[in-house]
Amino acid sequence: MSESAQRDIQESFFDSIRRERSEVVVYLINGIRLRGRIKSFDRFTFVLESEGHDQLIFKHAVSTVGVPDARDAARRQPEATPFNAPRAARAGGGGAAIPAAGPGGGPATEEE
Repeated sequence: MSESAQRDIQESFFDSIRRERSEVVVYLINGIRLRGRIKSFDRFTFVLESEGHDQLIFKHAVSTVGVPDARDAARRQPEATPFNAPRAARAGGGGAAIPAAGPGGGPATEEE
């Protein structure tokens, strides 16, 4: 695909979601997930408005940009959590400790 054709696809996609003020989900190549609205864009960057703040995002750092559907809103994950973060951080914290088993598979007691 030629560079101008690729730019036309990007430009029409970004322009459409900017005009409609659609919420987008942006995944960066390091695994961080961002949500917001596209305010403006150019050939190399776009401005993402999220929670009242603007962020300048470089397109070379983006893996995927998508428009969430209604099902995505129901299973919303914590924002800006890398995929390679510890499991407790990705799941929203709180990974419960598994108690040690005593002899015979029962719960361990202080005497054991």
